Amino acid sequence: MARISKLKIKESQKELRKVFKRQTLNKNRDRLQAFIHIQENTYESRDLLSSHLGISLRTLERWISSYMSGGLKALLLPEKRNRNSYLIPDEVDAALAQRVLSSPLVGILS
Repeated sequence: MARISKLKIKESQKELRKVFKRQTLNKNRDRLQAFIHIQENTYESRDLLSSHLGISLRTLERWISSYMSGGLKALLLPEKRNRNSYLIPDEVDAALAQRVLSSPLVGILS
């Protein structure tokens, strides 16, 4: 028999639903939906909740762990990841852009 754990969610249901409505990423919406269900105590166990959401129990546990370590901010993924492209170096990209703009077809197409 699994031991019962009590997860204290600092945010109210109203706050969670407000943040839920603002989310554009489905991953964040799923995470918030899980925490809304946990706070409402909709499901008897985390296993039932994870089955309802279509995720593994381990995934739900990772979400809970990240929430416990850093709160709601740590739970939600960043909107945009700023990374440089590792496929095309900046010099090559700039040279290609210059070549395209200096092409005689540019005047014909525009």
